[in-house]
Amino acid sequence: MQPETLLITGTRRLIDTWELQEWLCRQEYTTLLCGGAGGTDAGAAEMAREMGREVMEILPDYARHGAKAAPVLRNQQLVNEAARRGARVVAWQPDGPTNGTQDTLRRALAAGLPVEEYRGRGVWKMHEPVPVLAL
Repeated sequence: MQPETLLITGTRRLIDTWELQEWLCRQEYTTLLCGGAGGTDAGAAEMAREMGREVMEILPDYARHGAKAAPVLRNQQLVNEAARRGARVVAWQPDGPTNGTQDTLRRALAAGLPVEEYRGRGVWKMHEPVPVLAL
């Protein structure tokens, strides 16, 4: 059974929206969780709404945390919410890694969540969390 929530994070330079739309249409989820950025987040949110899915956007609080800290804190909030919901995590990076997406990917793995990374041209990489040993 697939998780009901899908966290998607990805490039802001989303060029091929058809590829993302086609992939999203084949997924089973009721809620899309994203960070409200342009590109992948915005495209996925728009498509999910068109398909009648709930969209939960966690936006960076620039006024409270400033330009450098706000996106990083938002990424952690996304991961916390994904962990709470048992969400499936997808990093959409068809044009190569980006700082924000890589930050979210690392945080998800540190939280014990597996991450599916789309690298473009049909290439997927599965990242499994590495268990931390207690001393």
